[in-house]
Amino acid sequence: METQNDYPLYITSFAKKLSLYSFIIGIVLTLLFLLTKEGFLIGVGLLYSGLAFVSNTLVLLMLLLSLVLHRDQRQEILLTILISLANIPAFCACFYLITLSQF
Repeated sequence: METQNDYPLYITSFAKKLSLYSFIIGIVLTLLFLLTKEGFLIGVGLLYSGLAFVSNTLVLLMLLLSLVLHRDQRQEILLTILISLANIPAFCACFYLITLSQF
């Protein structure tokens, strides 16, 4: 039976999976573009980046709210927030590689 105290565990598990999948898909799209130089992949990558940004931001806001409401799970939630934020440098690196390869 589900209780309210299980909520932080569900959101942290979901956030970790979302971060992992966002990272993997972003890297795959970047590598595909760098290997093929197909222009349509830039459009796909921009669309994906926008969707990933919105979904990761919403989950990050949910994690921040969980951090306030469930102080007993603070360490797990903070670790998940750091994992989620680790996608930002990965995005910047992929963006830099793509713009570098254009010139």
